[in-house]
Amino acid sequence: MEYTVLLQPHSKGGFKATIPAFPKCRSIGATEEEALTNLRISLNRLLLKSKIVSLKVDGNTQENDPWLAMAGMWRDDPTWDEYQRLIKKNRKRPRARK
Repeated sequence: MEYTVLLQPHSKGGFKATIPAFPKCRSIGATEEEALTNLRISLNRLLLKSKIVSLKVDGNTQENDPWLAMAGMWRDDPTWDEYQRLIKKNRKRPRARK
């Protein structure tokens, strides 16, 4: 498996490495490579002590999910692309200061 790693200079020298998906899984090292090696060891230890399970949440099914009721509602709207273009244009416009 591959994980995204945040690799940063450490305030005391060297580097620190963190896996954003596992924020408590972090390491330091004198070099980037050492920090990554230490992080790999830390992640392996974490995974050996853990297990992955599925969690079913009652009441949140497709039939009663309020967000799904709106899914696709603009699918056939011929003005949708223009609407999105106007939103993008408006976001780029500088805002007036108060």
